[in-house]
Amino acid sequence: MRENVAALLKLGRIPTGEISAELFEQYDLLLQTEEALTYEEAAALMPLFSDGSQDDISDESNDLNWALLHAVETVYAAEPARYQALIGQCGSAAWKELLQTRLNNALKKRGNT
Repeated sequence: MRENVAALLKLGRIPTGEISAELFEQYDLLLQTEEALTYEEAAALMPLFSDGSQDDISDESNDLNWALLHAVETVYAAEPARYQALIGQCGSAAWKELLQTRLNNALKKRGNT
């Protein structure tokens, strides 16, 4: 497991309320990665999504959740058959729904509905 993923796991779930600039920067730096996550790394990170809808969380938390979502989506290209199971492991109902909607839209575009 990469160091940034292990460090994210130590930070834990992205807070829903206001967060300090320092904590935001810690998450943000760790979520910035050039390489796709492995399936195992993405699965380990799925519980980190903030609980609640996008309207219920702070702007900073929302930005971090979107960064996490984009990182998790990198798995789809490498392991599309396992990606659906990965979505099922999401720790937030709202973000799980968004991941599923985005997958469904991608499949429609590819003609795989």
